[in-house]
This record gives sequence, structure tokens and C-alpha cells, in this order.
Amino acid sequence: MARWDRRARICWLPSKKPGLAEAAGLSRAQLDAALWAVTPAGRQLRGAGGVLAAFDAAALGDRRIARTVYAIPGLRSAFDAGYALFARHRGRFGGTAACSLRSPAPLDDSSVAELARRRAVARGELHVGEGISDADSADRADLA
Repeated sequence: MARWDRRARICWLPSKKPGLAEAAGLSRAQLDAALWAVTPAGRQLRGAGGVLAAFDAAALGDRRIARTVYAIPGLRSAFDAGYALFARHRGRFGGTAACSLRSPAPLDDSSVAELARRRAVARGELHVGEGISDADSADRADLA
């Protein structure tokens, strides 16, 4: 999916990155269990929902087409089952599993600040776009 992200709309972060769980407001167990996306509005999307949000942002310019399909009754459970199967067997799908890489460097200060801003938006303390120093960061979806 990173190849489709030609406009660099997504910040990919390994789930084992020190400080990420706390900054994203998630537990270590939650990060270990599934992929997570944190939208610019601070919404946390798990598993298939996170994958589809990333696909929308990377390949479709955030048109929310994949997430709309995901919301159709019956399809959500099919996508979730497919993601669960993938997650259980992710090492069999080729490439290098991110989980097997050496421990990443701690989360940088700008990522911590951006995740804090997104959590404040989710709590209603800020509006989307408010408190952004980098204009491009409004278009990005951080993935853990």
C-alpha cells in the first residue's frame, strides 16, 4: 500500500515503536493485536477499518469509498474476518513482517504532538485543522 501513497498522505509507524501506545491512547495489547489508523479527526480505526482508511487515503485521495463499502451490513463482518485471517498468518504473505524487524527508534516529538492533537480533536477540544503547524499533516492518517 505504501507504493500507492504517492502524495505521502500516510505516516506508517511500526506498532513496536517505543512511546506509540501512550501517544495514540492505545494499550500495548491493542497495538499487538491489529493494525490501527488514527485519522486527522482523531478517530481510531482497527484492523480492516484501518486498512480501508489507509487505502482510501493512499489510493483514492481520501474519497472514503472503501470505508463506505465497509459500512454496508454484512460486508463489515466479511472484511473483519478476512483481516483476522491475514493477521493470524501475516508471515506467510511474503515480504518482511514489520514485527520481525529490529526494535525501532522511539517516537519523535512531532509525532507525539500530532497524535496528541488528533486525540484532542476526537475529544472535541480542537477542530480538524486547528493547531497544525505543517499544512500537509492535515491530510495524513497515522498508522500503527
